[in-house]
Amino acid sequence: QVIKISKKKNIIVADELFLHRGFSFLIYSRCVKEDAEKYYNNLPIPDYAIICNCDKNKILDRISNRNSVPNCYAGKSSDEIYELLKKSEIICDVAKIY
Repeated sequence: QVIKISKKKNIIVADELFLHRGFSFLIYSRCVKEDAEKYYNNLPIPDYAIICNCDKNKILDRISNRNSVPNCYAGKSSDEIYELLKKSEIICDVAKIY
């Protein structure tokens, strides 16, 4: 997805492919940090990425107030989702390095 941001024809490329995809499966890893390092070390990484963080309890609250649960959290208890969010935080910290 390409978005024009000025009359000078500068662009922002929004690409959720590799960085975003890593969160979909790395949260199920037993060795999250090590697997995330291997994953991001072997990918074409964009020059810049915007990573948004939020308090895990606030995320849990938002999930519980939605009409539907995101697929990655479907069928999971609040405790299980909290553990996945902790893993996501680790993945995010690793992604920032690369």
